[in-house]
Amino acid sequence: MDPQAAWDAMMLAIPADRFDEASEHAEALHEWLLGGGFPPRLTREEGDDTGTQRLVGLAVCRMVMAFADQHESGLEQ
Repeated sequence: MDPQAAWDAMMLAIPADRFDEASEHAEALHEWLLGGGFPPRLTREEGDDTGTQRLVGLAVCRMVMAFADQHESGLEQ
């Protein structure tokens, strides 16, 4: 698992309205992070706290998965 590649692909899929693809990357990254895998770099800032990046990464993955589910169900507002 390359968490950076998954994060980057997820971030590219969202604005392109490829929600199924974004959700797949989010699910894979979410499981990776829950399993103790190292997080992707969410910013280019030096000295970012790994724990904070893990928490933000998990939260974003959950939001992407939820949005993709809503979009698939036609509940998008």
